[in-house]
This record gives sequence, C-alpha cells and structure tokens, in this order.
Amino acid sequence: MFFKRICVLLLASSLAYPVWSSGEEIDAQESYTSGEEEGDNSSQEADYENNNESENIENINEPNNEQISEQSENLDSQNSLNPAEIATSFYNQGLKSVQQDQLFKALNEFSASINKDSSLYLAYFNRGSVNSRLTKYEKALDDYNEALEINPNYAKAYVNRGVVLAKLKNYDTAIKDYDKAIELDPAYEIAYLNRGNLKMQTNNYKGAIQDFEKASLIEPNDSEAYYALAIAQARLDEYEKALTNYNKTLELNPENAGAYYNRGLLKVRLSDYKLALEDAKKAQELYETYTESLGLARTEKLLELIDYKANNP
Repeated sequence: MFFKRICVLLLASSLAYPVWSSGEEIDAQESYTSGEEEGDNSSQEADYENNNESENIENINEPNNEQISEQSENLDSQNSLNPAEIATSFYNQGLKSVQQDQLFKALNEFSASINKDSSLYLAYFNRGSVNSRLTKYEKALDDYNEALEINPNYAKAYVNRGVVLAKLKNYDTAIKDYDKAIELDPAYEIAYLNRGNLKMQTNNYKGAIQDFEKASLIEPNDSEAYYALAIAQARLDEYEKALTNYNKTLELNPENAGAYYNRGLLKVRLSDYKLALEDAKKAQELYETYTESLGLARTEKLLELIDYKANNP
C-alpha cells in the first residue's frame, strides 16, 4: 500500500512545455527551459533565459496606455523613423527586457510595438508569452490568437496556445493545436513532448509513449525525452523498457535527481533493493544540493520503503 501511494505521488502529476522567441532581431531564435520535478511531465512554451543581473519584476509597473504613448512620442521625437522601424525598435527593446526578466517592462514595449505596427505577429506572440509567464492566461490566449490571425503558419504560436489552453483545462483544443504545430513542422520536438504530456494527463499512455519516442528520435541527446518516455512506460508496467530509458536519461544528465528517485522506485518493484538504495541515496544527495524539500521528503519515504522491503521479503 505504501508503495502504491508513492507511485501515485510520483507519476500522476503533470505540467506543460511552452515556446519562446528570444534574441536580438525581429527573426528571433527559439529557446526553452525544461520542466524538472520527478514524474512532473511539463509542457514547454518557447521560454526565455533569465539574466543573473536582472531587476526584480515587482519593482516594475504594469503597462498602461499613458506610458506606452509617452514612450512612443519620445522615440518619434528623437528619431526620424517610420512606424515600422519604431515598432521594430520597441520589439527589440521588449526582447532585451525579457532577457533581463523585466516582464512588465517588456509588456509595455511589445504593446508599444503593436501600437506602431499591428501586423507584427512576433510582438503579439512574445507579449502572449510574457502574459503566460505572469499567469494572465486569457490575455495570453488573445495574443496568440492575434499572432495566428496574422500568420496562420507559425508553429510556435500553436504550441504556446496549446499550453495556455491546457492550463485552462481545454484539453481537446490544446491537442488540436499540438497536432497543427506538428503538421506545420514534423520535426518540432517540443510539440511532440507537449502532446505526449497532455496524453499522460488524460491517461493515454500508449499515445504518450509514441510521442515521446518520436521526440527522442528528433533530439537523441535530449534527456527530457527519455525521462518522459520512462515515466510513461513505467505507468504501463513496462519496467525493463522504463529502466533502459532512466539509464539513458542519467547518461545524458547525471544531475537529474528525479530520475535517480524514479529509477530507485522502479528497482524496488524489481526487488533489486541494493541498487535501489544506491539510487535513493544519490537522489537524496542531489536534492540536498538543490535544497529541494519536496524531493527530500519523497526520498525519505523511498528509503523507508527500501528498508522495509529488504527486511521483509
């Protein structure tokens, strides 16, 4: 019974991975931050990387029309630029603010960019990504809709809208957005990961496995694809396959505490208590390094389980 409670805690939860356009020019490059906790499959938006020298976002005021108008007038007076050039300037300022984690400031700048050029779909897209990061999901949804109205072939916007729809519990429509992203870009790994994670949430484990396998083929060095695949396989009691993919996960990312925890739990199920103990201790060590209190609490329960099973065969 104790073992089943741990399994539910480990495998039943789920997240989402969005997409973020970051960079210095209008044709921004994509990067994203992966989800972390054990068993928490997460959807990825196109996310951005934070700068260690960033200001605290609570020190920045939310955008308002007067600020946007004043910024625009200042730029107009200082430069003999046409509206499209001014829009591009605001857009690039918004990207820099995102990189510095100044999210409300970025909202001002993307909004100013849109005011100058309402056809700039990347400004809507990135403003939507900021709104999503600030948990303003309805506003984010509006922005992604606008971006796709302008450019209906922009795969990243379908992925990000799918993430927001999933957060709003609109799973069927979210799946359709991931389907569309894959139709537009069959090699889009994040779209497969997100669709697989959503299938996990709806207990479609076989479908999730297919998506995670496809993601691992597209990006064979992405540990997250193997990690998600192992979790889905374990959920279907495919323990040997899951073990192989936990091993691959840790080969690519030996700092993944959750993978050690999950592999240790799997080895308990396979009655390999000695190796289960080694994994649990490694997970504990990493969680202590990262000061992850929830992970430490889970690992303590796993260590108790291993001790009980080993001494009560």
